[in-house]
Amino acid sequence: MPTTLAIDFPGSTHDEVHRIRNFGEDLHRALKNNGWAEISLDAVDVATDRLLVTVPHRKEVRRVEALIERMLSDQHLDKIGRLARLSEAG
Repeated sequence: MPTTLAIDFPGSTHDEVHRIRNFGEDLHRALKNNGWAEISLDAVDVATDRLLVTVPHRKEVRRVEALIERMLSDQHLDKIGRLARLSEAG
């Protein structure tokens, strides 16, 4: 069973939505290049305060979390973005 990670941006403003979508596109590219997880570009294009990432293999969850945290920090979104596991393999 895959693990779903949520990146929430509570209280995001109209100006931040553009940054969130850019972050989602960058994350999509990074995940596509390494094959660790997936994020839907269709969902990124309409995102306002949440991005969902699906990690098919449990062994990659921590690696994907570390990548997301690093990218949030690099794009100065670490103060407004929160990463959480929504579901994971039992």
